[in-house]
Amino acid sequence: MNKRSGKDPDPKPNENFVPILHFSARNWKGEFVTAARKALVDSGASHTLITKSLADRLGLKINPGGRGFLTVSGKAQACWTTKLEFKFDELTRHTVLMSRAFIVDGDMARYDMIIGQNVLRSVKADVNFSTNTVSVGEYSVPFVKVEVPVCEVHAEQEEAERVLNKGKKLLEAKYKPADLDEVVAESTALNPDQKKGL
Repeated sequence: MNKRSGKDPDPKPNENFVPILHFSARNWKGEFVTAARKALVDSGASHTLITKSLADRLGLKINPGGRGFLTVSGKAQACWTTKLEFKFDELTRHTVLMSRAFIVDGDMARYDMIIGQNVLRSVKADVNFSTNTVSVGEYSVPFVKVEVPVCEVHAEQEEAERVLNKGKKLLEAKYKPADLDEVVAESTALNPDQKKGL
């Protein structure tokens, strides 16, 4: 845990820095368990996700209710939800946070938790990619340097392109492209001079 200073990590070209926090979570006995739990801060994720193995280890009450997500490790299907109590000693000191979390049955790229916007907003966290830090109030934690094999980077890019292309094909199949000249000609809201101007 570091107080904010002007000395933030200065990444070199081609280095991959990722916002990772360590956390402890309350188990079914009411005890906080640390055991080097890693959470990925994902400012693009709307919700917080945890692995089924973590929920089982903590003995959390699991409720039905799922949905699909796109994560850094690809597609994830959450089949359950739970109430999670946890803390980030690096940032929030001894403040216990509580959040509804979706449970994913599978691996999340070696992370036990993906921290989504619901938690980031509640603690007023700043995820700053220009300084490679995550900050809450006066406390700041640097991003962690990770080694990512080139094949994983290409696989993620290919998966993202595949998903985008699939969406594009679905839209093209469902909706025929509009004939703008025809739309303008049929418009009753435009007078003839306005139609000519388009």
